[in-house]
Order: sequence, then C-alpha cells, then structure tokens
Amino acid sequence: MNISAFFFRTTVKRIAGVAFIVGMLVAVALLGRNAAFAQSGGLQPLYTATGNVSLSVDGVGGKSFGPYTITINKPANATVRKAYFFGVTSSGGDLEYGNWITLDGVDIMGVNTSTGVSWDGKASTGATGVNGVNYWKDVTSMVKTKIDNAPAGPVTFTEEESNSPKTDGAVLAVIFDDPNQTTDNTIVLLFGALDPHGDSFNIVSSSPLDPTDPGLIVDMSLGISFGLQDNRVPNAQFSQVDVNGQRMSSSAGGQDDGTPDFGALITVGGTGDSNALPADPYSGPNADTRYDDELYSLKSFI
Repeated sequence: MNISAFFFRTTVKRIAGVAFIVGMLVAVALLGRNAAFAQSGGLQPLYTATGNVSLSVDGVGGKSFGPYTITINKPANATVRKAYFFGVTSSGGDLEYGNWITLDGVDIMGVNTSTGVSWDGKASTGATGVNGVNYWKDVTSMVKTKIDNAPAGPVTFTEEESNSPKTDGAVLAVIFDDPNQTTDNTIVLLFGALDPHGDSFNIVSSSPLDPTDPGLIVDMSLGISFGLQDNRVPNAQFSQVDVNGQRMSSSAGGQDDGTPDFGALITVGGTGDSNALPADPYSGPNADTRYDDELYSLKSFI
C-alpha cells in the first residue's frame, strides 16, 4: 500500500499536583525522496529543506543556572544550511521580560531588549496548570562558523538559564548540506504548542510513499516539555501518540534530556536516541526513561 499522508493524534494524562505536558517541536526527516509537506493542526511549519540534506537535534535542561551541554553531530564535510534554537518555559515563566537563555554565551531574550538578541517567535496553549511559552530563534549566523570549521563528529554548545525553575530547557536543531547523502531528502520542522487536553496535526507528502522501497526512511522527532516520569511519582505523566489511527506510543514525554525536577523537564528525539518504536505501544512509562526516547520510524505506519 502507498500512502501520502500521516495523521497524528496526541492525548495527555494529568496527575494531581503535576502539570500537563506541552509539545513544542516536531522534526520529520524523509530520506530517499524529494517531497514537499503541508501541515495543519496545533503545530505550524517553521522550515522545510529539500536536497542532499540531513538533520541533527539535541536538547538539555537542568534545575540550576548551568552551564549545560548541547551536542550536534556533524557529518563529514557537511556545512550548516539552517539552525534553530528553542526555549521552553512553564509555571508562569517567560524568556522575554528580563529572563533569558544563553547559547554559547549569547543572551537570547524578548523583543525590544537592549542586550543580547531577540526571539523570532513564540507559542502557548494557555492551558490551566501549564502557563508556559515556547520560543524559537533562527541561530544560523550564530552557529554556522563554529560547526562548519569543526571536524566531523560531535560539536558541543553551552546553554545557561536565568530563571531555571521556570525554564524547562532548550533544543538546538541543525540542518546540514550533506554530501554524504546520495538522494534528495526532505526535512520539516514544525513549531507550536499542542493542546495538552488532546490535539492533532497532519503531515502530507506531495507524492505517495512506498513502504517496500528499501531506501525510504521516515523518521519523526518530538520535542516535549513539562512532563515528569520518575519512580518517585506513582502515576507518571505521558503522552499517547496515534499515527493514522494506530497507537505508536503510550509513554512519550518525560525528562530524557533533563532531570526529574521542575525546571528540567524536557525531552527531544535526537542525539543519542534510536528511531526504534516502543516495544509495546500501549505500555505506559516505566523505570527506563528511554523506553520511549521521542525518536520514531514511521515506516511501519505506511
């Protein structure tokens, strides 16, 4: 069967005394095909790249000022085409009015600031119990020289937070012009704030996808904040994710890239993660916080 669309539905469980989970970033990489994507729902397209391109994503969060480390994996001889930085707050926190996140020492703050640089956009669900805002910034000019001049392999950046108890963390996504890619690929970044009571978004390709094609790779990375999965919490928070009406995960979320503390609850599929699906899509969170690492292969849903 060929298919040209993916339909996603997310629902979130809330535990008394612990706030909702808020989704802020989805990255989709379709390798082996030149395809355009359209989208509708709680997330909006932020950037699309087509050609010999690849993607590296990493996130970090902590309950103190920092510094913390973000790691981007650079392919051999690749150069940066585009890079985006995301900051996430909760519990009434903001990154605009005197509060900031730094990327390699550069303050990123709200508009009309006299120091640092401004965020390019933001989104919020306004949901009771979350009261947080997701932010994004095009940081291509800030990271390109460092990454382009670095050897192949891990390239690290430091992140610091001025209001850490209300800042869950940050994510860096880098799209490369990658000569190691031998086919035209498509990478799509979607940004927004999904409704924690349940939300949906669609991704539509310009042509049907053939699951029998051995060269076809369809990977999706979710960025999720303010979700606690820890043995100290009897009923952990989790997102249920359905793709084309089929359950993909019942344990998305948590703090894979942070710590089990308020102000450090962040996870994103990327560096150090596997695109293997959770073994049991109906199993909730367990002691292994990486049972679901928010990086998924969608090929089995075609």
